[in-house]
Amino acid sequence: MNQESFENRQRRGRRIFVLVAVAFLGPLFLAVALYLGGGWSPGSTIQHGILLKPPGLLPELTLPPPTGGREPASLRQVRLALGKEMARVQRVFLAGGGESDNPYFQQQHPGLIVVTAPGDNAAIAKALGERTDGDIFLADPLGNIVLRYPPAAGMPDIHKDLQHLLKASAIG
Repeated sequence: MNQESFENRQRRGRRIFVLVAVAFLGPLFLAVALYLGGGWSPGSTIQHGILLKPPGLLPELTLPPPTGGREPASLRQVRLALGKEMARVQRVFLAGGGESDNPYFQQQHPGLIVVTAPGDNAAIAKALGERTDGDIFLADPLGNIVLRYPPAAGMPDIHKDLQHLLKASAIG
């Protein structure tokens, strides 16, 4: 009877070990099998804009340092909503013919950098890639254009993406 009791305890110990191993390793193996097998992948992404692959590289543009001043409404609201991170973001408007002299920019958009690059239009167009009038682009401090938003993009979505990018970036 003593031998039988020892064998029962040994079997029970093996069952417990197998159950614990399955409980810890089972979900890991299942996740790897589903991911590698193509049966499952995450349904949503973090970015709300269109990720540019590969990112476009803007031609050399000389921009003044950010001022960090207070600004009125619209796309500037996204920058203002960043709080202390606001100084890491610059708003740049790439102007076409004659738009850079428009007093509207100076009056209604203080802090907006207006760039007229007549010689670089082809290079800028190539860097921006497929686009429509009014698109909004996000570029990193190195000049890599990483995200594009259609003109009707919601400011909360752009704000979330920008917050995430600033948090993840050590540049700028």
